[in-house]
Amino acid sequence: MKKLAVTVAARVMLAVIFALLIAALKWEYFRWGVFSIRFVNTFFYPASIVFVAALLLSALLHPVRELYRNGRIPFIQGSVENFISNLRLLFSRLNFQFLFWGVIMILLVVFAWNLDLLRDEEYRFNQMPLPWRGIEKSTGESPVVLFNYYSRDNNQRNYLQNCAKIARDLKQVGAKAVLIPLPNIFSEESKKLVQEIHKSGIVVFGVRNESDYHLAQAREESGIHTGRLSLDIYKRHPFHLSFIHKVNPFPAGNYQLWKNAHDVTFEILRLYYGLPRNLPVSLDGDNLVFGKLRASLDEKGMLNVGSLSWPNYHINLNAGYDMDFVGKGRSEKPKFEYTSVGRGKIERISNLEPYKQRFEGKIVILQWHDLGGLSMPFSYRESQDYAQVIDNILRGKVLKQTNLGSLLIGLISILGCGLILYRSRLIAAVGLLILFSFMILYGSAWLFQEKGLLVDIPVGIASVVASIAVFSVLRLGNEWRFGMGKSAAISSIP
Repeated sequence: MKKLAVTVAARVMLAVIFALLIAALKWEYFRWGVFSIRFVNTFFYPASIVFVAALLLSALLHPVRELYRNGRIPFIQGSVENFISNLRLLFSRLNFQFLFWGVIMILLVVFAWNLDLLRDEEYRFNQMPLPWRGIEKSTGESPVVLFNYYSRDNNQRNYLQNCAKIARDLKQVGAKAVLIPLPNIFSEESKKLVQEIHKSGIVVFGVRNESDYHLAQAREESGIHTGRLSLDIYKRHPFHLSFIHKVNPFPAGNYQLWKNAHDVTFEILRLYYGLPRNLPVSLDGDNLVFGKLRASLDEKGMLNVGSLSWPNYHINLNAGYDMDFVGKGRSEKPKFEYTSVGRGKIERISNLEPYKQRFEGKIVILQWHDLGGLSMPFSYRESQDYAQVIDNILRGKVLKQTNLGSLLIGLISILGCGLILYRSRLIAAVGLLILFSFMILYGSAWLFQEKGLLVDIPVGIASVVASIAVFSVLRLGNEWRFGMGKSAAISSIP
């Protein structure tokens, strides 16, 4: 009896020590080179919890087992023996084994998904082209145009002066809205230039710091349109291109102090649709409401948009401060100019009238390229992403994240693999499992491309892999135990 008490106490103490260690490490970061991850987001966190639970359960069951073996369980010894006998009979049946381990796998998959271990943050699997469809070929013109602006010295004053001319010229050719990236305003002169650009009435300034003093003054004095540049492109792999984009409607949080600090996308849409300036970007539960736009936000408050298409937003026209220096050395007297590029020749033009058809009624996004080697306030990737975001919203390609769909795919994967391995001959089961796996993978792509739904397909992949491994072991073990032929189908046991 003393040995039993010591064993139980040791297991309980070990479980407590591990529980305290897990609690201490829960929010700690672990780093490998440039990568870092929190302990709570690793596989070791749920594995540690399962280990602690197993220790506590074993500490509870160990004395019960000893009492049972010695026939000393008071009053219910006979009932316990009958229960164990019936349980052994149930586990001798293959259908009950499949059911029991299927439920266990479902619980583990849900647990791992709830800990974000099976999340697909970038929805890469959803973007697989369907074999019978491929990538959409955009034949019509997009309502969004990317307009290149080149500079060689990142000069803020010259940039703002040239933007004032660009805004006036674009208004003359009928552009409805223009997104101009705005650096920090460091002087009164810069503030006046910003106010001059605003006079065109079609400009929205993309900013990164809403609390800039001179910017706040310009907004108060002239009512300039501003919005946050919040697409976090710098945390993504530089060569990873995505058809799905996440927009944070309220980058600074939905607080009263920052009530105007929404993403620049909505100010562009305000000008494009002619919506009132005082119309708010608001939340209604999990939905974002702005004019006629009502879109579902995901659990992190992000608006997901996208489609499997890549329209050409570019125009063969550039604007620049001293374009002559490219490949020819710097000019002594630089000047602003428009340059038409096409068919191997460059043509300088004084205004945008020849391109009126391309700009009329469009949203224009100014891409600032600094050829002097300094930092670019609005990179090619960021402007391309904003073009896709705005274009997808205008075309109604707003997506909905479905957590229920993710879990249903996991459930269907486990049920499907279980039925195939339980009812089919082994040779046929191999082919059916391959076909079923492709159906799960392309099913997520179909949901995205046809229904606008986003699911975490790693849930389905993990469920398929685990089901094939576990159910195959059960099936082969049952055949070995009862001496059945390897190619025979297993009939259901009544």
